Amino acid sequence: MRSFLDAGLVLPGSSDAPVVASDPLLSIHDMVNRRTASGAPIGPHEAATVREALTAYKVGSAHAVHEEYVKGTLARGMLADFAVLSDDLLGVARERIGRLTVGATVVGGRIAHDTGALTVS
Repeated sequence: MRSFLDAGLVLPGSSDAPVVASDPLLSIHDMVNRRTASGAPIGPHEAATVREALTAYKVGSAHAVHEEYVKGTLARGMLADFAVLSDDLLGVARERIGRLTVGATVVGGRIAHDTGALTVS
């Protein structure tokens, strides 16, 4: 990952099961922590930062399918795809990323999944 990023490539995140885990949070965890299932380091010099891994899933995946003009950022005129997580992805310890949960997802501006995370008090 690091080699591609340092070369200036746009790195797309993918949840293309069964090739990779279908849970994007686990893939982000792996991009950042670079460990095998048993915990052994695997190419730690290729690790991405948390922000870079998140950007791969937001902007990079939209770029990969040539839809960055409607996906990848929250802005007027965009599709408004986003997820509400159990904690701040950019603030938790990197080892905890894979244990975060999704409380809600909004796709195309419509609620697709909500465990109560979108409740306004």
